[in-house]
Amino acid sequence: MDDPFSYGYLVVQTGLNHHHIITATENGITLAAADDNTTIRHLDRLTKYHIVASLPFHRRLNFLWRNLFTEGLVLNAIILSMERDIEHQVSGFLKSKSANRSLFHVDDSDINAISSFFKIHLPCFEDLFDQSNRIFTISPPQPILEILDWSLAFTASMRRHRRLHGLVQAMIRHKYGPIALDSSQSGKLDLSHRISQLTSTPKYVLEKGVISSSDIEPLTRYCSPSEWDAMVSNVEKWRERLAHDMAGAQKALESVVIDDAPDPISPLESLAVELSS
Repeated sequence: MDDPFSYGYLVVQTGLNHHHIITATENGITLAAADDNTTIRHLDRLTKYHIVASLPFHRRLNFLWRNLFTEGLVLNAIILSMERDIEHQVSGFLKSKSANRSLFHVDDSDINAISSFFKIHLPCFEDLFDQSNRIFTISPPQPILEILDWSLAFTASMRRHRRLHGLVQAMIRHKYGPIALDSSQSGKLDLSHRISQLTSTPKYVLEKGVISSSDIEPLTRYCSPSEWDAMVSNVEKWRERLAHDMAGAQKALESVVIDDAPDPISPLESLAVELSS
């Protein structure tokens, strides 16, 4: 801030970022040494897709701008995984109670306001519309045009949140200029089907292993400094109690004396021994 005496806010995130997607799949392949090319050759198409999808969104976007891949599984995996990330991010945002209010207050004629909105709520769009990416080429490569087409079709398909479609359109016009796009790609909206075809994997296998962190913890809220201090204090007290209990358990364990001596023989047992001898 310009004014050193201005007051601001400190946002503390605990756990997983709500924009992140978690994917878990089962695979019977045992990974060998990193320099063993046989491991790569034995990876199935789904595993290769997930490896690509695990890369940061901006890294995959840079691959497309640099035209590093012109065809094949990797290129299609980059495109589909980026579209899947956008879909999950938008769907997670629209589940929030403040989605309508946030969209309503964005001025669709103010590019800075739209950019700030995307940066906070939909960072995938913020990366997609990052002006710095234009240093690599004069016009967007075809794969990026495909993602933009899909984004327009996806946002146009929303009935309750059509305003998001207008924001995406405004940002495309500002960042990319007059480019020919086709938003009538309703047939491409079923990403699970397209990824299933690419990876030769049934749709139910794809869908059962994917969850977003917002599904695990769907709500976020602003905490005042006193609330945050109280939560930190409770955690510290819990840690102190745990440490105290562990120390007490350790002392109790050390005080236990194990007597290896045999139990004394009772008079009746002695008599029984004598009679048997």
